Amino acid sequence: MKAFQLYVWLGRLSVCFGILALISLFRIQWLLPGTAASFLGFSCGVIQLIIQQRHAFTQYKWPLAYWGIFLSSLPVLFILFVVFKMNARS
Repeated sequence: MKAFQLYVWLGRLSVCFGILALISLFRIQWLLPGTAASFLGFSCGVIQLIIQQRHAFTQYKWPLAYWGIFLSSLPVLFILFVVFKMNARS
């Protein structure tokens, strides 16, 4: 597989996993699989950014990895918010 194809697919996977992680916030039962999707989306996004820097790809002004990393970080931020909110009450 060529580096550019891998670059494109990792960006798409990053966004897809990020969307799955975002959807997991709607139900508490989905939070564990959502955290796993969040980890996968973050990993794909970081790998895409590494490939972009190594091969100097400049196709996108904002690579999809940035959106994937942002969407993947939302469940973790939600968990931190809930933990801090519960500690503030006690």
